[in-house]
Amino acid sequence: MICDDFIKQYNLGKVLSIETDSVGSGENYIIDTESGKYFAKLFCNNDVFNFPEQEIKVVNYLRENKVPVVEFVVNKEGEYLTKTGGKCGHLQRFLKGKTYENNKLPQRVLMESAKVLGNIHLCLYPHTNSEDTYFLKKIATIQKNLNELRNICQKIKEKDKNVA
Repeated sequence: MICDDFIKQYNLGKVLSIETDSVGSGENYIIDTESGKYFAKLFCNNDVFNFPEQEIKVVNYLRENKVPVVEFVVNKEGEYLTKTGGKCGHLQRFLKGKTYENNKLPQRVLMESAKVLGNIHLCLYPHTNSEDTYFLKKIATIQKNLNELRNICQKIKEKDKNVA
């Protein structure tokens, strides 16, 4: 199991349990060890939807600036990003909480999240380049390609009823 190889890259002590977590993208695991509980997020090396290097940099910057965010854990090599078995990923200290479905957030939580997002924006905005739209262009291109692929699949299904 790739998760086992991934965990061996960290000094976590004895692993008590590993649970698959289906929320989010990539392969996610909740790992309970004698040193604490962790959340592992693994991606295929060629994953075009996730940007783990940027995520780590941004989250660490926010943490340094006292914005309450997750804490990433370094591996035995002192790195935040770990590569193993055609995958890469990162490990963070587990935060207990609730995940809400889209459009199901209670008003109170929505208002709290707006404050947190405002603090994140204020912290990051002075360090962003308004000319740097690479990330947005990449996401838009991916979405456009996916929509075109869905349209092609739909046309094939319409022409041939045997296509699932």
